[in-house]
Amino acid sequence: MIKETDGVGDFIGSNGKPSPMSPKDQGKMLEAAERPEETFSEATAFKKGEKVKVTNGAFMNFEGEVDEIIADKEPSASITTIFGRPTPLELEYWQVEKL
Repeated sequence: MIKETDGVGDFIGSNGKPSPMSPKDQGKMLEAAERPEETFSEATAFKKGEKVKVTNGAFMNFEGEVDEIIADKEPSASITTIFGRPTPLELEYWQVEKL
């Protein structure tokens, strides 16, 4: 059944037959799945109008101003100037730092 699923080639090792996961690997996987996601309070990190610097990604080292905080997705929307024109960027909170 698994071999017939689109995008699945074959099992690795064990002559094409699946082998059970070790209890250690099972524990790691279950722990990661049950761990609560980090919660982020955008109100404490950034405020509209605040100057920020991009620290990660294609726009690294660009500076801009927080234009909007998108609470349900947790990124901050920032405006930066590229080639003399204001350019909106949608960035995650970990991709920017306060100036």
